[in-house]
Amino acid sequence: FEMIVETPSFEGDIMSALLSMHLNDHATVIFPIDSMFISIGEELPPYIEPGTLTEMEIKLKEIIRKDVLDEEIRQETIMRKRNEESLLAPYYTNTEYTITNDSLIVLNVNRGKGRYAKAGDIMKVYFTFSTLEGDTLLDFSDEDKPYELVFGDMALGQGFYEGLGLVAKGGDAEFIIPSSLAWGADGFQGIILPYTPFKFDLKVVDILTSDEYQAE
Repeated sequence: FEMIVETPSFEGDIMSALLSMHLNDHATVIFPIDSMFISIGEELPPYIEPGTLTEMEIKLKEIIRKDVLDEEIRQETIMRKRNEESLLAPYYTNTEYTITNDSLIVLNVNRGKGRYAKAGDIMKVYFTFSTLEGDTLLDFSDEDKPYELVFGDMALGQGFYEGLGLVAKGGDAEFIIPSSLAWGADGFQGIILPYTPFKFDLKVVDILTSDEYQAE
């Protein structure tokens, strides 16, 4: 587990323990669990009694200076950007695929015969969202009923919702979403790495206005 060591913000902060340890030291620390929630700005859950003592075992395996770590991250980011460029190049040069103005890659689209979604509409869809290496982020392709979402919500990035807007009710499609239309150079909370492109498979079952959805 990696963590940035900071100046202790209160007496008994876990940082106090880390700052007193040497490389390969092994320590056991005991502290009231309240302090852990205070340190992350959260309230103590009601099912935990205030003052409950918590024991933590720590073994310090490696110490990296911030400037060294920053350089490692910079080099890794450069490498990932080059890797994305090489992954996407065959798609951008293949005349069988359609490229939108902002670089969304349309591999295949059956647009459907129903209407297209407008902002605020509720869409019922089956979809998968995975990396080009095959790691699945979300999979709603084999559920008993379709996934419901509000068209226009940008939670999964611009490319995801641009793809939704290109398929009418009853249609299906396959897209490649470059990182510039997803989580870009920053990634997402260590879960999604920088410069990660995605494959997006979609089937649109239904599109409803808010009133239609409420009536249903």
